[in-house]
Amino acid sequence: MKIFRNITLTLMSLASAVVAKNAAYITENIPFPEGETIEVGCLAEISGKRLAVGTRFGEVWIVEGAYEEDLSKVKWTRFATGMHEPFGIFERDGDLVVTQRPEVTLLRDHDKDGVADEYFTLCDDWGYSPAAYEWAWGSDPDKDGNHWVLLTLSGSVSSNVLYRGWALKITPEGEMIPAAPGVRSPGGLGTNSEGDLFYSDNQGFWNGSSSIKPLVEGKHMGAQSANRWYKTANFGDEPPEPQNDNFEDYRKLYKDIVPAALVVPHHRMSRSPTQIVPDTTGGKFGPFADQLIFGEVTNAEVERGFLEKVNGVWQGSVFRLTNEVGSGPVALRLSEEGFLFVGQTIRGWGGSGKAPQALERIKWNGQEFFDIKHISVTPAGFDLHFTQPVNQAKAMNKQSYHMEAWTYPYGPGYGGPEKDKQTPVITDIKVSEDGKVVHLSVDGRVQGHLHQIAFPNVTSAKEEKPYNDRGWYTLNEIPAK
Repeated sequence: MKIFRNITLTLMSLASAVVAKNAAYITENIPFPEGETIEVGCLAEISGKRLAVGTRFGEVWIVEGAYEEDLSKVKWTRFATGMHEPFGIFERDGDLVVTQRPEVTLLRDHDKDGVADEYFTLCDDWGYSPAAYEWAWGSDPDKDGNHWVLLTLSGSVSSNVLYRGWALKITPEGEMIPAAPGVRSPGGLGTNSEGDLFYSDNQGFWNGSSSIKPLVEGKHMGAQSANRWYKTANFGDEPPEPQNDNFEDYRKLYKDIVPAALVVPHHRMSRSPTQIVPDTTGGKFGPFADQLIFGEVTNAEVERGFLEKVNGVWQGSVFRLTNEVGSGPVALRLSEEGFLFVGQTIRGWGGSGKAPQALERIKWNGQEFFDIKHISVTPAGFDLHFTQPVNQAKAMNKQSYHMEAWTYPYGPGYGGPEKDKQTPVITDIKVSEDGKVVHLSVDGRVQGHLHQIAFPNVTSAKEEKPYNDRGWYTLNEIPAK
């Protein structure tokens, strides 16, 4: 296999807003082996309380001791070399399955000496070239044992080789099934706590802002650049051309298009979301059970999202979790003990991290704290759920809130400005009996718009300010009254 290394560094301007540290979460550095460059592209928890780490330079390392209290004794062993930017890894029957740019590879250690001695190609039935950004992102096995691969567009723009811009389903036997077109530039994929697939897609062509999208077999994910492979994939007729830059109009025209579940507002919050993990720790990682946890490279932080289904469509709200990381989070794993392992690098994206690379462990300090837990939609408006009771007087004051709503253009231009801005009006406020939920009645909500709800004056009953004083809700559907 000929290896091409893309070491182009895309410089990005940094986010203007400075976000305070979330004191509820502790970040610990896991030291790298001396003299080695470990730019983490993928992570897996494997048997024996170990981590498998895939690097941007094509190596796989086994890490021991990452779950222990004393991280200075962590041991690294190089398991495999010679791959091209692995962005997916998991353990299967004692072997490691790695997704790299040109293929899905099974790594096997026959003589059990801690080093792979067989590299077996499970699947390579897609196009490959040395074009910039032609990454392949791999998932863990889904509910049926299938492995999913997302292929970034060539240069994040076009589909110059077979199936670039598609989601592929790989069976346990290695059969490749073209499953969904319309992927642009993913940064990772994972599931919610129920096993439904979601992936992050970055702002750019056909993506007005970055987002978290449900990955639905047989549907279109939004980017029109890879439709040329419909006949090859026996996928039926190509979708119709959009008539304007309004995504809601296109949803009416083409029923198989999938709207983003969580739009992550560009500049205001995130620019490059990455791998997704669900919080299935049952409270060991804090008060955000069943939410999605995902990385954000450009701002060097970890973010979270709440999901709900309305009229059969996924939507929900997003918030920051912590910015206390050393570099750009690319690979995440959340252990059952409540350790969030975060593999980081800024190469290829740029970012505001203090270091070019890092592997860190984030844990909740176990203490209660005041923050917005999530925002959910109601027939009348929105419910704001907090981790602790609110100050009733401040929460009942309409001046404590500010709302905005907008959308982004849908089209072949790179990203786009906020458009069709609206100002919904809060008409009534109620607080739940336990003081943890604020019910807002709102006039002027717009289906298909991202709604920002800011509450800078709302505090806890103990006068504590929340870590997040605003949240963003993607309103794909408005529930019936």
